[in-house]
Amino acid sequence: MQTVALATLLVLGPSTVNAVISEHTTWNWVRLSAWILATVGFAIATVQSWKNRNKPRSSRLTSTVDPSEIPIEDVRKAIASTDSRIPAVKALREQHTGLGLKDAAELIDAELGK
Repeated sequence: MQTVALATLLVLGPSTVNAVISEHTTWNWVRLSAWILATVGFAIATVQSWKNRNKPRSSRLTSTVDPSEIPIEDVRKAIASTDSRIPAVKALREQHTGLGLKDAAELIDAELGK
């Protein structure tokens, strides 16, 4: 998106500069100043987005939890705090934020005897 905005600003640039050259009004100078600031800002944003285009976006979960490290008491509490399997899985994942969905479901199912 920044690239498109920068290209648009570069297309509009010559007319802005010509307006200042032909008429030295305050409005044209303000217009030129705004164009320069916008062009520089979008150029910086475009360069940054192109530099970071192949980097993965950071996830809110920075680490994973090994299911074998989850105490069985936590699994039992999650089951006891809810009336069905799905809310129990959700409760367990909220308590251990790095725990995957499949791992939490397997822990709950193992405790429920399914």
